[in-house]
Amino acid sequence: MRKFSTEKTVQWIILMVFFLFLLLVFHWSPLAGDDWIYASEVRYSTVLDQTIYAYKTWSGRVLSEFWGFAYTSRKILYDLSGPALMVLTVSAIVRLRRKHTTADLLLVIFMILTMPMFIRTQTMTFPVGFAAYFIPIPLYFLHLLLVKQWLFEDKISILRVILMSVFSFVIPLHMENLSVLMAFTNFAVFVYAWVRKLPMKLPLLLLGIAGISCVIMFFSPGTTLRLSAEFSEETTLDLGRIASNWTPFVSQTMYYADNVNTILNGLVICTLLRKRSTQNTILTGIFALQIVLTWIGGFHNLVIDTLWMILWFAALLYVCYHQEPGEREMMIFLVLGVLVSNGIMVLSPSFPERTTVYAQFCLTALSVLFFSHIEISAKYLRGLCLCLAAGILASGVYWYKIYSLVHEVNIVRQAQIGYYQKRPDAGEAWLLAYPRKSIHSANIDSEEDVDHIRGFHDYFYLAENLHLNFYYLENYTKDAVRAEMPAQE
Repeated sequence: MRKFSTEKTVQWIILMVFFLFLLLVFHWSPLAGDDWIYASEVRYSTVLDQTIYAYKTWSGRVLSEFWGFAYTSRKILYDLSGPALMVLTVSAIVRLRRKHTTADLLLVIFMILTMPMFIRTQTMTFPVGFAAYFIPIPLYFLHLLLVKQWLFEDKISILRVILMSVFSFVIPLHMENLSVLMAFTNFAVFVYAWVRKLPMKLPLLLLGIAGISCVIMFFSPGTTLRLSAEFSEETTLDLGRIASNWTPFVSQTMYYADNVNTILNGLVICTLLRKRSTQNTILTGIFALQIVLTWIGGFHNLVIDTLWMILWFAALLYVCYHQEPGEREMMIFLVLGVLVSNGIMVLSPSFPERTTVYAQFCLTALSVLFFSHIEISAKYLRGLCLCLAAGILASGVYWYKIYSLVHEVNIVRQAQIGYYQKRPDAGEAWLLAYPRKSIHSANIDSEEDVDHIRGFHDYFYLAENLHLNFYYLENYTKDAVRAEMPAQE
C-alpha cells in the first residue's frame, strides 16, 4: 500500500479546508442577474431544450449555456461542483511542476483569493458566470498537464489520448476567447512536435478536434444572429472597434491584477538575482518598475503603455527562454497564452474585465513555475509557508465577511419578496440591496435594465406592474440588515 508523506497529508488537509470554505461561500452566493433569466427560461422546459434554443438564437457556447441552465434550475449543482472545480484548478496548476510542494499549493490559493473583484464576483460567485468562464479552467490546465507529460516525460496511454481528445472538444465550447486559446494550444503542440520530429498522429488529432469544436462555436446560428445585431453594418475587422478595445487590452493585460502581477514580477526578480550580471540587473529594473506601474495604473499614456507592454513581454519571454528545458517551453507557452486569450478580445464588441480570467490563471501558473526555480532553505521555506497561510487566512476572512453579510441580506430580501408575492396589487416594492462589490447584478439600479427587471419578476412570481426599488444602507452590519426584516403577520 502506498504511504503518504507528512507533506502530502498536509496538502490534502489544505485542499479539504479550501473546499469546505468555498462550499460555504458558494452556498451563500444567491442567484442574481442573468441567473434569474436562465432559471425562469428553464422552469417550464428542460435544460437540453433551452441549450439547443440558445445555440440557435444566441451563441455557440453550448456547454456554458447547458451548465448555466443546470446550475440555475438546481443550484445545489453549483454549490457542490463549484468548490470541487476550484480545488481541481489548484491541484492541476501545481502539478505543472514535476514535484510540487506545500508552498506551491498555498501560493496558488493565495493568488486565487486575491484576484481582482470582478474576477471574484463575475466568474466565481455568480452561477451563470461560473458556468461560462470558470468550468473550463481546470479542464484546460489538466489538458496542459497531460500535454506536458507526453512531450517531456514520455507519458502516454490510451486513457491519456482519450482525455486530451475530450478536453480538446469540450473546452472550446464554453467561451470564444478560450476557443481561440485552445486552438492555439493544440497548434503549438503540433508545431513543437513537427520541429522535434515527434510522431504527428496525436498532434494532428488534437488540432483537428479543437478545430471542429471551434467551428461549432463560431458558426452556430445564434452566433451569426447575435453578431449581426451587435456589429450592425460594421465588419468583423472594424478598425474603430479595434482601436477602442486596445486601451482595455493594454490596461487589463499589464496593470489589472495588482497582487498577481506583483507576485509574478517579484518571483522573476528572485530568479534573476540568483546570478549577478549587467544583463540581469537591467532585467531586474524592468520587472521592479512593472510592480510600481501596476499599483499606479501604468504611465496613463496609451502609446507609452503599449511600448512598455512590448518591452515587458519581450523581457519576460527572454527570461523564460533561459530556464530549464521542459519547463522553459511551458513558461513561454503560458506567456503567449496571456497574449492570445486577451489579444483576441480586441476584435470583440466589448472587452469586460471578466474575460481576462484566463490570462490571470496563466500568470498564476507561470508564477508557480518561476517559484520552482528559486532555491529556499528549509528554514526560510517554513517561514514563507507561514506568511502565505497568514495571507490566505486574511483573504479568507475578507471573503467570509462579504458572503456572510450577503447571506444575511438574502434572508431579509427573501422575506421582503414573500411580502410582495402576497400583495400583487402593492404597485411598488422596496427591496434591500446587497452591498456594492459583493454580488454581481444582484441589484437593479436602472430602469433601462429591462431584461433583469423582467427576469426578477418572472423568477420570483411577482406582479408584472410591480415597480422595483432597491435601496442601500449607510452601514451594512448584521444588526442593521436584520432591522430591515418585514414585520411578521
